[in-house]
Amino acid sequence: MPDLRSTQRLLWRLISAPEGVAKAVRRYRTSSFPILGNRRLSKIKRLDIYANMYFFRILDCLKEDFPAVLKIIGKDRFHNLATDYLLKYPPRHWSLRYAGDRLPSFIKQHPIRKKHPFLEELAEMEWLLTQAFDARDDPPLRKEELESLEPSQWGKLSLTLHPSVHLKTFRWTVDQKKVFQKTIHLLVWRQGFKVYYKRIDKFEWKVIRSLKRGARLAKVCEMATTLYGEKEASLKVAGLLHKWIGNEILVTGECIASDRSARHRREFHNEGVDRSSGRSFLPGQSSSLS
Repeated sequence: MPDLRSTQRLLWRLISAPEGVAKAVRRYRTSSFPILGNRRLSKIKRLDIYANMYFFRILDCLKEDFPAVLKIIGKDRFHNLATDYLLKYPPRHWSLRYAGDRLPSFIKQHPIRKKHPFLEELAEMEWLLTQAFDARDDPPLRKEELESLEPSQWGKLSLTLHPSVHLKTFRWTVDQKKVFQKTIHLLVWRQGFKVYYKRIDKFEWKVIRSLKRGARLAKVCEMATTLYGEKEASLKVAGLLHKWIGNEILVTGECIASDRSARHRREFHNEGVDRSSGRSFLPGQSSSLS
């Protein structure tokens, strides 16, 4: 008689076997498997109940993560697509949240793409929405935090993007109901509990991509100056900062966090103010973004 751990491991192998329970039983030579049949159901059919539940639970999760793909191809074709996908890429993580992580790339090689050439990108966009929703929830950057910086700090400022922010260039208009070929740059992010996506121009796309790679604000200003000229560049960058802060796609970076800590230390030492007071110490006017 096998022990509990061995029995659990074997049960998992049987109910998750791509070829089905009957063939898996023969493959693992489980004639002595401690599950018995009765007059109504054989041991194979009893195990099939669990195997079917296993598949349909994953199928339900894929339907939730890719509702637009489901709507485009219909329930039957989605069922077949999911079956083909799981045969090639069975789940490799204990959480169902990752069950569909390879579906977009799988669709690229699947025959269904011949009828729906945009389907891979549609699935990729939907997966980005899932990633944005599940991303870490860092506190957003507030306008007052930037206004409190000294002028000498602006050039060295690193703007940190919210973990939910994703950029993607698509060759199809998968962000709208009527899909046709056109290059679009899409920004995806989460604000609170709601995920947003919108098209952005090439300049904003390049700037956000640069921020993802660690560029400082000085680099952003340089890019804007090259494209728009010095006078218009300042307005363009200020407009982007104002929009990003409003949409909460920026979070407090190291420069601002360290500056805040230094302010609190100076406040406490020079003025005897409680650290929790949050009172501004900088004299004179601040750089307003409004």
